[in-house]
Amino acid sequence: MRPWATVARVPVAGGDLWFKACAPVQAFEPHLTAGLSARWPDRVAEVLAEDGDRSWLLMRDAGTPLVRLANDPALWLRALPRYAELQLHGRGAPNAPIASAAIWRTCGDGTDDFGGASRGSCLSRLDSVARRLE
Repeated sequence: MRPWATVARVPVAGGDLWFKACAPVQAFEPHLTAGLSARWPDRVAEVLAEDGDRSWLLMRDAGTPLVRLANDPALWLRALPRYAELQLHGRGAPNAPIASAAIWRTCGDGTDDFGGASRGSCLSRLDSVARRLE
């Protein structure tokens, strides 16, 4: 069990589902994920249900993890620009502050220690990468 969430695979006829119960620090995640799934169904696993009051999320399986596909760099080179596009288009969306918080969390390990980098430095690096992709 991780301190930020508990995840459980739910086997059902036709494939696996994933249930996630988020900790209070991640309470925004079910709503954000449902919005991203609705807007970007080709990039985010389908959200079948969300319960914002309890911070619960139920999703379809997203497929085979890249690491199981020999962690092929060619696959990452196809996936990362699509992920970056999702991040870029989310910047001006109504949930942009929430999306920005989610992006910020990708800079480090969920703490304020980003390998010696400050939060501002981390966001600056992300913006720099985003501008190059635009």
